[in-house]
Amino acid sequence: MRLTNDIQNIKIAIQQGILNLALVPVMLIITVILFAIRSPSLLGLMVLLIVIFFLLLVAYLWFVLPVFAERQKKYDQMGGALQENMAGIRVVKAFVRQQLENRQFAAVAGSVRAASLKAQTSIAILIPTMLLVVNLALAGIFLIGGIGVLEGRGFSVGEVIASIQYLFLLIMPFMILGTVLPALSSARPSLKRIFEILDTPADVQDSETPVIPDP
Repeated sequence: MRLTNDIQNIKIAIQQGILNLALVPVMLIITVILFAIRSPSLLGLMVLLIVIFFLLLVAYLWFVLPVFAERQKKYDQMGGALQENMAGIRVVKAFVRQQLENRQFAAVAGSVRAASLKAQTSIAILIPTMLLVVNLALAGIFLIGGIGVLEGRGFSVGEVIASIQYLFLLIMPFMILGTVLPALSSARPSLKRIFEILDTPADVQDSETPVIPDP
């Protein structure tokens, strides 16, 4: 069960990463260039927005990576309990221990559920937080652009609308990251656990001085 779950996490991360991650730097660079050309006065606001998004993603990773690692350990415990019950099912029935084993498995499954909810809660907070920052940036564009239009300081209504469209182009790479990062965060501890198995020394080692059998 351990390897099955870990490999599934890695497969999902690779699928989402191949399809989406390549778009992120391209979209980000193109959007920044468009802002620098079309709305240079709002470029500072966009740089601030990028920094905030970056800090949000770093904080998310800092918090969620240990949570996913703990969840995988809980999966191990649940798989071990299930395997033990299935292997000793005759003994469990012979000594009428079904209720006790059910309670023990329910406790292990409950710990898996709690760890999964903790991870999913962090994911559920990330995207709304990013949308809140986007709405604040929209308010900033309307404020700066609206004042510029009213005072005739080089802004036009069309430039304000274009800046809003560029803003939505700017947030798309971060929304993609917000979608892909949960899968990557879940795959990272899984990849580490798989390499722990692959790097485990074999019980039977080749001799440094092998004996050649007589023909």
